[in-house]
Amino acid sequence: MPKTVRELEPSRVVPQYHPTWASIGNVFYDEGLVVIKSPQLYFFGEEEYEIEFRGEQNIHMLTVSALARSMTQTSSSNPAYQSIPNDLANEPDSKAVYITGINIHDENLNVVMRSKLAQPVLKRSGDKILFKVRLDW
Repeated sequence: MPKTVRELEPSRVVPQYHPTWASIGNVFYDEGLVVIKSPQLYFFGEEEYEIEFRGEQNIHMLTVSALARSMTQTSSSNPAYQSIPNDLANEPDSKAVYITGINIHDENLNVVMRSKLAQPVLKRSGDKILFKVRLDW
């Protein structure tokens, strides 16, 4: 007797005619992966089986390139900012900041998108760095 499952929500798979709170597993559409977590289906796939999926997603994506030019973006708006001491004899650059986040502004200088970096990036006055910020909705 074939077992029938259906999709309850975009990421949950439940048995047909079963309580909605009891899920068999998850479907990860972006990765093309189906995970079966139910212990009752221990021998699933031991014999022949067939799975068929069809899906469609509309993903809107906005990518903004933010360029930190050389000789600019070497000051901080953080009130707790302290200048980074330059103890290296071979380092002629005395101005440096750590960039921890990027704000994208509209034409009225309102912040419309904020991005936090996983690790601070050291930018000296002679460095030119391009940040690509992507927003999915």
